[in-house]
Amino acid sequence: PMPPSSDGPSEGSQLLYGRNPVLTTLREHGERVSKVFLAEGLQHDRRIDEIRSLARDNGVAVSTVPRSKLDRMLADVAEDEPDAGPAPR
Repeated sequence: PMPPSSDGPSEGSQLLYGRNPVLTTLREHGERVSKVFLAEGLQHDRRIDEIRSLARDNGVAVSTVPRSKLDRMLADVAEDEPDAGPAPR
């Protein structure tokens, strides 16, 4: 697991990814978001602009990081999650 730092998710935090889920969370629960990570070289569109604006409005730090770092963060989270398997019928 990744040690807590200002450059990654902290111990016990939840990592949410994807433009639409992040945007929805910032709109509905922006006060609960501690940091937003954006990939370097990300194509800007209205969703990214709104993510930045909502983050700023809620006092949320925004960090631009290499995509490889985001991939490692997501891989670390996936390793910590139990495999749910198929849904029961």
